[in-house]
Amino acid sequence: MSECTIYTIGHSNISFAEFLEHLQRHQITAIADVRSTPYSQFAPHFNREALQKSLLASHITYVFLGEELGARTKDISCYNDEGQVIYSKLRQTALFQQGLHRIITGAKKFRLALVCAEKEPFTCHRSILIGQALQAIGVNVQHILHDGRIETHEQMLQRLTQHYFGKTSTNQLALDLEPDVKQPTLSEEEQRARALQNIERQIAYVNPAIDKNYVENPS
Repeated sequence: MSECTIYTIGHSNISFAEFLEHLQRHQITAIADVRSTPYSQFAPHFNREALQKSLLASHITYVFLGEELGARTKDISCYNDEGQVIYSKLRQTALFQQGLHRIITGAKKFRLALVCAEKEPFTCHRSILIGQALQAIGVNVQHILHDGRIETHEQMLQRLTQHYFGKTSTNQLALDLEPDVKQPTLSEEEQRARALQNIERQIAYVNPAIDKNYVENPS
């Protein structure tokens, strides 16, 4: 499936004009919205209805896939005892696989980009959950960065691994993440796997209603 390319982009707090510029720069013709809750308190122009209307006016197709590919699944079998989503379980669900099939089918007709909220690809489920699943089946995943440049999924994984185990990347962003203790005995493959485990623990959604150890603050 190497001939299939799917892009991702995080809208963060940029203007719609800048967002559209990034899409047009890379000739994106369709957007798949993978936010579980497609609304933004700080950037209302990215609310589902507003975004769909603006994209339509710019001749870009919009589809909402937050039910299928969102990070906040309703399937309680995908949560651990602490109420956190386990990505490996979520990827195996029929609904998630249906979502993958839809975007792969769509990518044969459109130049397709997945949109989510986070600016940084490796702190977003669009990369760590969906991108990893796509790469595993041979899809070419490309991330559109905040400044409009392209980063391949492989480059993103290298940067993620460097964050935990390597020297400071020249492109490293200020992230509220604690670097893992260096373990020079780990192979590159093991370091990458550990980095993915670490970042998943940092970003995977936690539903306190499922957390068996959660005690609601009565105040």
